[in-house]
Amino acid sequence: MKRHTRHRNKPRRRLQLESLEQRRLLAVGGIFIDLSRGGGIDLFNPTPGALQNGFVSNGLGVTIGTANVPGQNNQPPVAADDSLQFGEDASSLDVTSQLLANDSDVDTGDTLSIIAASSATKGSVSLTSGVLTYDPNGQFESLAAGETATDTFTYTIDDGHNAEGTATVTVTVTGVNDAPTFNVGADQTVNEDAGPQSVAGWATAIHDGDAGTTQTLTFNVISNSNTELFSALPAIDASGNLTYTTAQDANGAAIITFNLQDDGGTANGGADTSATQSFTIDVTPVNDPPSFTLSTTAESISENDGPQTHSGFATGISTGPSNEGGQSVSFVLTSNSNPSLFSSGPTIDPAGNISFTTANEADGVAVLKFAALDDGGTVGGGVNTSTEHTFTLTVAEINVAPILAPIGDKSVNEETTLSFTALAADADLPANQLTFSLEGAPTGASITSGGVFSWTPTEEQGPNAYTFTVVVTDNGSPNLTDSETITVTVAEANKSPTVPAQSYSATGNVPIQVGASVGLLVGVADVDIP
Repeated sequence: MKRHTRHRNKPRRRLQLESLEQRRLLAVGGIFIDLSRGGGIDLFNPTPGALQNGFVSNGLGVTIGTANVPGQNNQPPVAADDSLQFGEDASSLDVTSQLLANDSDVDTGDTLSIIAASSATKGSVSLTSGVLTYDPNGQFESLAAGETATDTFTYTIDDGHNAEGTATVTVTVTGVNDAPTFNVGADQTVNEDAGPQSVAGWATAIHDGDAGTTQTLTFNVISNSNTELFSALPAIDASGNLTYTTAQDANGAAIITFNLQDDGGTANGGADTSATQSFTIDVTPVNDPPSFTLSTTAESISENDGPQTHSGFATGISTGPSNEGGQSVSFVLTSNSNPSLFSSGPTIDPAGNISFTTANEADGVAVLKFAALDDGGTVGGGVNTSTEHTFTLTVAEINVAPILAPIGDKSVNEETTLSFTALAADADLPANQLTFSLEGAPTGASITSGGVFSWTPTEEQGPNAYTFTVVVTDNGSPNLTDSETITVTVAEANKSPTVPAQSYSATGNVPIQVGASVGLLVGVADVDIP
């Protein structure tokens, strides 16, 4: 500055501003004066002090040193406009340092801070203790991946000496892939050995997260705490259908952790995977059937062999899986095709030994079916009965000879019919068929297969005695017989002689001498032999 002094009635001093080192405010006596438009200032009775760094003396054109007192002659900060870029899913971003980075203040030592901000046209702006945050606030979710939209707001800075500056911020928001979403289904409870499971629509409200787009969605199983529980691991298709199959005889619980993924990628901070969800599959134990095998499936014995016991008939006896080892097993006869073949049994004891006794004289075939029964019950769909096993028992017949009832000797007159019925019994059950026959029988004698004997001796066959055998034969294997030898006595039956009619003729007086033969017995015969 230059000072010019004029002598008048009322003295005054005038300071002419030559330069202010690019500042726009001049502090004089504690009052800030705007000098941005240039021009001179009249100062009345100025007192050199803190505002001056020099001293006014007499003379014209004296330069006063530059005033440089802290807090005085302050220049306002310059807030420069900013451009920011974020993805649509950005959240509560602290942009303070980014906004201040290009702002400036020519005053050395001034500290700039944000003291005010306007609302954004779409997003959300928050200023707390000088920290400015920007949040798209869900207003750009309709953007497709790669599509952009803009938002604006203003902010004001202060240099710490009440000088301010304001700038505009333009925010470019880029659409990114949004994570898919869904609602997890209910925990699952299923009985052991329930077979393949399918739960339609288990996961619901399935969405790819982006409006106006159609993406391919895939459910991913991340972890399974008990894979041995399954023969077909749990899986979820894109429609939310849950499928799985539990392993045979397995029970317990498994925690399944999974998420949903789309094919939109993760460019520009996008998200293609949903939040992780978990659910539990609880497999409830149920009783499993016992099992066993037969050491033989067929056997033959003879009838009347008496009580039978065969050790180790049933083998490999099991109550089921290891968790059912404390159960007990018994055996039941579920089918017998020929009960009459037995007088007792058959039964199998818990150790697997079979016992039975065949009925007296009984033979034939019995088809037997056995099953094992445990004491685990059938609650919850449990099974306490094993698969049936079949055993065939053949009881072979031992043929018993028939018994011929006593007949005894017989007698008959010649030319008289002798008839009797031979009787016999068979001890076999069922009884064999019996057939009668004669051995060494006289001519004319016969017997029917049913035992009816008949004979009419001729005159020539008597008197005499005839010995022969009556035989009964069964049709068993082998054929067996019984017999009795009898004697039939044929007695003489005397018959009157035959005398044909006699005649005698004579001429004249012919004397007849008594006792003399005159031929009157011609043709007289005796039929008896001899």
